[in-house]
Amino acid sequence: MLKQLLLASIFLPSCVHSQTRSAGDIYKQAGPAVVLIEDYGDDGKISATGSGFLVSADGRILTNFHVIAHTKRATVRLANEDAYDAFTFLLWTRGKISRF
Repeated sequence: MLKQLLLASIFLPSCVHSQTRSAGDIYKQAGPAVVLIEDYGDDGKISATGSGFLVSADGRILTNFHVIAHTKRATVRLANEDAYDAFTFLLWTRGKISRF
């Protein structure tokens, strides 16, 4: 359900426009919101990477659970190359949000 709502909220505004937007135009608008997530293993080296995107001005990021499922430490890199090591994970499951 959440996935459907998010997809609707992301894609609905572009459907409302009477103009057809190119893939390049969409990339220029949405690209800065895409983030790289680096997961570090016990040895301190990057063990996995994934992506997500900013969904709010206060820095909330939406990603798939498998990207952060087993992480103990991760770094988020923004499109402008800023990097952030400390953040809280929120898990949405069947209408309930949990911190971990």
